[in-house]
Amino acid sequence: VTFLYRFAKYMGCDMSAAETTDITGFVDDHTISDYAVEGFRWAIGVGIVNGVGKDQFAPNRDITREQMATILYRFSKYKE
Repeated sequence: VTFLYRFAKYMGCDMSAAETTDITGFVDDHTISDYAVEGFRWAIGVGIVNGVGKDQFAPNRDITREQMATILYRFSKYKE
């Protein structure tokens, strides 16, 4: 998500969700690296990702091909 966040920022997209989205409802929000927090807030805020399970990000876990395809699909719709 950090890569997509930086790309969207480069493309001039609205990045306000990075400042306004609250991610403290996720039990593992403290495991997100400092450099990636803003990107995660943005991705949650615009609906590109919504966590794993009910209340987890699992930011350090590998993702499946299907999960990546979903993230890229949602990003492509966000850009439209």
